[in-house]
Amino acid sequence: MNTFASTLSDAAALVEVGRGAERIRLAANLSQQQVAERAGVSKRTLERFEAGESTTTTNLVRILRALGALERLDLVFPPPAASPLEQLRAARRERRRASPRSPRRDSGGSAPRRRSGSTAPPPGQAPPPAVPPPEPADDAAPFRWGDEPPPT
Repeated sequence: MNTFASTLSDAAALVEVGRGAERIRLAANLSQQQVAERAGVSKRTLERFEAGESTTTTNLVRILRALGALERLDLVFPPPAASPLEQLRAARRERRRASPRSPRRDSGGSAPRRRSGSTAPPPGQAPPPAVPPPEPADDAAPFRWGDEPPPT
């Protein structure tokens, strides 16, 4: 059930915000004194906040940060959605395929990147065995350019 209905009065909304902060504090097993010290506010300020009394936005931010709940403001103020033009630009920048991965060194660092087209094996690997070219048939003469048969 949504406790923050648009029909709540300002005072009732402040009480709900304070109760929510109190629930978070108790779930974390923190005393009011501990949260107040972490937030840099007096214990009395935290008591008033949890009771739903008015406080400054600075105190709200400090208390939420001390409770580890500051990131929950993203639920209240979500980032704006990207415009269709921004979405199109982002889709163009999106990767379409993966790059080949270089093997990792034993030391945990990444191996140096090889240049594209390089035939040298990575460090620490033996080169692949050489494949000899196919031998020509005994009855075949070596091919020379210009020896092609005329088109029929």
